[in-house]
Amino acid sequence: FKLIKNDKPFYTYNGKVQFEGDPLDSTFLLNYFKKLKLIEQYFNVKFKNIDSNQINENIVEQVMAYIEKRVLKVKFEGLNFMNENKEERDYILETCKEKGVFLISENIKSTYCLHGLDFETGYLNQIIEDAYIVNTEDLINNITNKVEIKSRTESMQIEFSDEQDMLIKQ
Repeated sequence: FKLIKNDKPFYTYNGKVQFEGDPLDSTFLLNYFKKLKLIEQYFNVKFKNIDSNQINENIVEQVMAYIEKRVLKVKFEGLNFMNENKEERDYILETCKEKGVFLISENIKSTYCLHGLDFETGYLNQIIEDAYIVNTEDLINNITNKVEIKSRTESMQIEFSDEQDMLIKQ
């Protein structure tokens, strides 16, 4: 592949990385562009005029997880939401207490914009395997309707499915 700036090539990949400067940056860019190439092939599109200031490794990894039908482990800093239904709150409390697992499934397909192109990646499913509720006592005693969920490892798994029903590939 070639990297072009101002309509002129400034780098041509010939089987090995040849950037000057930090070799980690060049290896990162090489891997990034390889993934972009796979995305182009899968979706039958062509990236043009890629702005180096808009490089987004997170979106590339999520699109690649969809393409490869694999689970992706990502950082999870917590989730807060209101739930007025006491039966649902009690179910969430019991599920997190017994199993430590909390699942979130989207009911619309996810779309990610990457270098000016939109990619539909199916329905996003989020799995927190070591979930716990921070404010358990407040929920049990009906002091609040706000559910605060965290992960013991501050991580969760995400996956994409073409079907709206939850699929767990483990």
